[in-house]
Order: sequence, then structure tokens, then C-alpha cells
Amino acid sequence: MTDSNDQIVASNPFATRFTRPGALRYHFAPEVGCDRLLDRLAAEGWRGAIVGPHGSGKTTLLSTLELELAARGRVSHRVTLHAGQHQLPYNATHRAADPRLVLVIDGYEQLGVWPRWRLSRQVQAKGWGLLVTCHSPLGLPVIHHTTTDPELAVILVRELLGGYGEFISDDDVRRAFAEQEGDMRETLFTLYDIYELRSRATKPR
Repeated sequence: MTDSNDQIVASNPFATRFTRPGALRYHFAPEVGCDRLLDRLAAEGWRGAIVGPHGSGKTTLLSTLELELAARGRVSHRVTLHAGQHQLPYNATHRAADPRLVLVIDGYEQLGVWPRWRLSRQVQAKGWGLLVTCHSPLGLPVIHHTTTDPELAVILVRELLGGYGEFISDDDVRRAFAEQEGDMRETLFTLYDIYELRSRATKPR
């Protein structure tokens, strides 16, 4: 029989499988919603940018919007760019000329000026949409600015903790959020370590 403390330690609610984009839902402000953002994107010819700092939920929002794009009859294809990756992968734009396609690029700022220009020409020629994330506006219409605040962090953590809130307090969350300067991703990484230490401390020796 498995000890309950073993189960708690084995299922740290801040583990990547619980906090990765798609697993963790995006929290919209009351005046903003998924439908409204997609309406903005559609009004811009399915070309737009989600702008915000590191760890502010851009990728999480992308995952939410991609699901809703499908509901609107669009086909999405995501490309994720990492630091130092200044060109799109070779096969990123070698696809059928399907006008329903929305090319989704996470980390658009990694591309240089000329790759972005070439991509813009390709997308226009093929009749595709283009939805990107970036840290500052880069020529595409901005459909949303992502932001974070301590109380949003508290809400997210309460959802993740479920019935095991005794290991992490709201003050722990606010303190971690301040230490990580508002980066929600790094805040959750910090809380993972705290949760791990405290939950293991309760395990019988």
C-alpha cells in the first residue's frame, strides 16, 4: 500500500506536466476573452502578435487560442523558436497553400529583420494567417499584451495546489513572485522547490 505522503511527493503540483502551456489554463481579464481576441485577429486578416515579458503567459495563451482557431475552421501549425535560432526551420513554411492555415510562431523576436520580411511575403502570397508571440511589437498588429501580478499568481497556485495547500501559503506565492520579478514561469519553478522540501519533511523516516 502506498503511503499518502509518498503520493504527495510524487505528484508535486508544480511539476512541468501540470504547469506547461495547455495543462495550465490562461486567465483572461474580465474585459478580455478568447472570443474577443480571435475577433481582433480575424479583423486583422488573421495576422497578429501577443506581446509581453518573459513568463507572462504568452505560450499558455497561444495554446488556448489554437484550440479555438480550430473551432473557427482554421488550421494552425506552431513553430517554437529558441534563443539563437535566427531562421525558421526549413520545413516550417513548406506546406500546402491552404488559405485556412494560421502559422503560429512562439518566440518571433528570435528571427532577424530579413527572415521576418521573407516570412511576411510568404504568408501573404499563400494567403495564410500569422500569429506570433514576442517581447515587443515587431510590425504585426498587437492583439493582446500579457501581464502578471501577485494576485494572479495566487489564483493560479491555489488551482494547482488543490487539497494540499498546507505546504504553500499565499505569502509564499507573493514572495516568490517578487523574487522572480513577475516572471510567472520562474515563480512556479521556485514554488516547486519549496513544495518538494516541505512535503518531504512530512514523510515518516
